[in-house]
Amino acid sequence: MKVLVGTVLLLSTICCVQAGLGRTFWKTRERLLKHHHQHHRHGDLLAKFGNVTTNFLLQPLDHFDLENAKDPLLYAQRYYVNAKFWKKESGPVFLYIGGEAELSEYSIMEGHTVDMAEKFGALLFGVEHRFYGQSVNKDGLKMDQMQYLNSQQALADLAAFHGHAMKKYELTSKNKWICFGGSYPGALSAWFRLKYPHLVHAAVASSAPVKAQLNFEGYNDVVAASFGNPMVGGSKQCTDSIRSAFQWVNTKPLKTLRKDFNTCTEIGTDNDLKTFIMNLAGVFQGTAQYNQITDGKNEIEVICMNMTKTKDPYLNLVNLYKEETHRECFDISYDEYIKDLQNTTILGGIGMRQWTYQTCQQFGYYQTCDKNTSCLFLPQMDLDYDLGLCEVVYGFKKMDMYKHIDFTNLYYGADMPDGVRIIFVNGDIDPWHALGVTKSLSSDEVAVFIKGASHCQDMGSSEKSDSQYLIDGRQMIKDQLNTWLM
Repeated sequence: MKVLVGTVLLLSTICCVQAGLGRTFWKTRERLLKHHHQHHRHGDLLAKFGNVTTNFLLQPLDHFDLENAKDPLLYAQRYYVNAKFWKKESGPVFLYIGGEAELSEYSIMEGHTVDMAEKFGALLFGVEHRFYGQSVNKDGLKMDQMQYLNSQQALADLAAFHGHAMKKYELTSKNKWICFGGSYPGALSAWFRLKYPHLVHAAVASSAPVKAQLNFEGYNDVVAASFGNPMVGGSKQCTDSIRSAFQWVNTKPLKTLRKDFNTCTEIGTDNDLKTFIMNLAGVFQGTAQYNQITDGKNEIEVICMNMTKTKDPYLNLVNLYKEETHRECFDISYDEYIKDLQNTTILGGIGMRQWTYQTCQQFGYYQTCDKNTSCLFLPQMDLDYDLGLCEVVYGFKKMDMYKHIDFTNLYYGADMPDGVRIIFVNGDIDPWHALGVTKSLSSDEVAVFIKGASHCQDMGSSEKSDSQYLIDGRQMIKDQLNTWLM
């Protein structure tokens, strides 16, 4: 057997899916990851859960290659175990599924899943996704190995892990498995229940984009609606200002844009300009997706206050960007973005090369700003930009991408999956709900749609700032699981 073990880097994970959002969004997510990790370091979680263990399981890169089954190429998949609350005889197993970033032990040390594990006496597992974090071989980001990075192989990993855990932890049929995930892992959670119903009793799929879509126009439609929503501090004045500011951007000479936004290089090509606009829009997209609460205020509210501070929308945008980014210069080089995506060095963290590959290969999810939509930004945010990235970096052709995405929806059922005992949780502020299940499909495929909630917000532990809608949504999840575990 052949095995290579990846490099080590510890970061806490945060729920997210992204595609076509530009480098600003990736940088924002990286900052959130670091902040999330630092926050935990200053807490008492390590003291409370000192018995959380880290383990590795050897997995085949290709679960479906029967010819080489006797001598497969392997990788070591990382997983965490928290038995703090486990009632061994009959307690359920809660499987927290990792996704498009490094998975931290904190995934099974806090959050609503852990809170429910305490109530139900559950054993907690957190399983890192192949090709992310430490679950990747040293040459894993090269194309000859990345062909094994897809959702089907990831689900097969979970099935193999199930068999491993049943033996190692002496589990029985009395220990019912429930899987959890948020964002892309939320989709994996639903799909694991759909494709391996004999292994997992129920699933919770939070903010899960279960419908693959190449041209995801709906993302920016929801962004616009969220910035206009008074419940989270938005307003029509705010959306009008954002839209006007971007229209002013479209009229400015490129030299003026470079000076005003302090770009690191000249905006020398059409793709540089597209990268610039996408990065600028990423500030608003990331805000709508996460809508963090700081000092009692939604981030959307803070952004809207800044965007209406003066009567000059363009000036408001310039000042906002400088305040939000905290960088010496604004990197808008398309060529540098390509180099970032082509970099096969394993860095851990957010997994930009890996996730972009997955979107090209299976999902799309490219957030465009087409005409005749309610998008607040500019039509330069088009599908051709992302299709070009997929071909230049990974060799995917446009027609093949359409075929792959059609297959994904055929294989999993898109937003009309035919499953049993699955809870789909979404928030109306989160742009990703446009590709999710927001209405119950049956009494056994239940939708929990939470007003004012952002991406994966239900997965957090209770906070004083939680709305009654969020409190009620979490209670609905808990009550439904209680019914299915009886």
